[in-house]
Amino acid sequence: MKVMILKTDDHLGVKEGEVYDAQRYHLDPHEKVTLLARDPDGYDPSCNQYFDEVAFWIQGQWCRVIDSVYTPMEPQPTRLCAGETEP
Repeated sequence: MKVMILKTDDHLGVKEGEVYDAQRYHLDPHEKVTLLARDPDGYDPSCNQYFDEVAFWIQGQWCRVIDSVYTPMEPQPTRLCAGETEP
């Protein structure tokens, strides 16, 4: 899955707007994701993020998890995933 960082965290080395390949964190799959590789350079920050700290790329739009429901962000951030185009 693709996620976008919503808030810069200097301690973890992630910045607002960066996009990462991610997977659900195996010890807490309902609350966290593990960041695997930054898009496009592949940097691995070796950290986890709570769902409320990232947006998820779902069916061509960025969504946040609100009360366990994927909700499209309004307005949509302009950062697209690799290979995606504006609608």
